[in-house]
Amino acid sequence: MTNKTTIIEDKNYKGLYYHPTRDKTDYLLSFLADNDKIYKFFDVTVIGSIPFKSEVADNNTPKITPQHFIENKKFTQILHQVIAENVYSDVQLQGLAKYHQNGWLHVADARDPAPWGRIPYPEDIFGMIQVIDGQIVRGTYQPMPTHRMVTAKGLFMLNDPLQEKLLEKVGHDLIDLIIGVVQIKPYVMLSLIMALNGALAVLWLLRKNIQTNKRVKLDL
Repeated sequence: MTNKTTIIEDKNYKGLYYHPTRDKTDYLLSFLADNDKIYKFFDVTVIGSIPFKSEVADNNTPKITPQHFIENKKFTQILHQVIAENVYSDVQLQGLAKYHQNGWLHVADARDPAPWGRIPYPEDIFGMIQVIDGQIVRGTYQPMPTHRMVTAKGLFMLNDPLQEKLLEKVGHDLIDLIIGVVQIKPYVMLSLIMALNGALAVLWLLRKNIQTNKRVKLDL
């Protein structure tokens, strides 16, 4: 659980928040400022954690380093899911696809952009997508196992269009889905109860019929 009064917003990384745990042992990193959602939906909202007594960066916020960052694997899966679902519609990647025409294209991390024509470092490549005749082929995104959520250059960084899609997924879609599963709507619950009652009634009739048939045989 976290303390609402001491949430820190990163001054250089837009939309990144540090939520200190109540026992002041860690900061939980998230793109959501809503403390309640962080507490209730940890698996889908928390990127990872760093020690509460982390070194302070130049922007007066806790410093994120590879040595102390603990990754939330479930969030990483969501990150790659968002890329896979939206990479084909990314304007920047579409332009690169038309340039390369055929082959496999890197989906690069924006935290440390490589010079034009150069391949990014392995830890800065989210994954690969196939390009045929200048078009991104849907369903071909492959995550790179060498990608690192945090490097010496900092936390991963998507381009603006993909970052918006990630925020939509984490902030609304997944949370709404979880709430929908946990809190079944009343009319759905009523339907389930009616279906269960119907099934029980059928079983009762079958049992009654079996007992009746047994009595008939005994009488004979």
